[in-house]
Amino acid sequence: MLVIRNEQIEVMGAAVSGRFEESLVDHIKEIAPRHVEVIGDASLRGIVHGGIERANTRGFTRRGPVRFFVEMMFLFGSEFDTDPLLPWAQGVLTNPSIKDEMERADILHEAMIEYVDRVAGKDKVHLFDSMKRFNKTRLEDFQTKGTNFDTALRAMLKANYPERCDYIGDEGIDTLLAQGKDEARSRSVTSAKGAALLTVLLFQLGHAALRDPLFPWISEALNDESVSDPNERIKNLRQKSVKYSDQTLKNLGQVPSDGTS
Repeated sequence: MLVIRNEQIEVMGAAVSGRFEESLVDHIKEIAPRHVEVIGDASLRGIVHGGIERANTRGFTRRGPVRFFVEMMFLFGSEFDTDPLLPWAQGVLTNPSIKDEMERADILHEAMIEYVDRVAGKDKVHLFDSMKRFNKTRLEDFQTKGTNFDTALRAMLKANYPERCDYIGDEGIDTLLAQGKDEARSRSVTSAKGAALLTVLLFQLGHAALRDPLFPWISEALNDESVSDPNERIKNLRQKSVKYSDQTLKNLGQVPSDGTS
């Protein structure tokens, strides 16, 4: 992931040039070719450009740290640096005691590795298993008589990805559930299934997933003016979500779920 070479220590005065940006676009195409196919070349360039600017606001001005920051965006979402479910990232990036950006990038890299090892597991087995389970389960599978929405969705999250739920804790899950319900209300989504799906996407793809240009299929489904009923848009989003997840698993050499829409 992060490999600091001599040429990468060059300050961004030169790195912000079109040549650096173009090289970073090519780099992302190499490490995430399937993802690039989904978002398209034009969007990729916009994301990379915005990522460089976002990295600058975090004090990264040298080529190596900036490239790593953009890589992190593709791993954890475009706004990973403000995601409340990734406190380790925000903690490193805002720590005033870390003065040198090279040191900050190295510490961030170490924190990322520790997080992935703990939550995703060896060879990302926990992550892949969770993706398969989410595609096959529904909120109603956890709703017995008298069970409210929060309790059922909390049980669903813990059953499908216990490792991540253990990491973020009950407080983190509370924050996630509140955001999911707020997002549903703002989009006039009235079904419990709809609110649950939005929450799961935030959980899986980052707290900005519903607007993230890395996942254009989400905003396309949610803002589809040809479908007037917000709850019908959610049904379409569910189909796109399963398709995206299964294709991702296939691209990574995993057997996809047999989830249905």
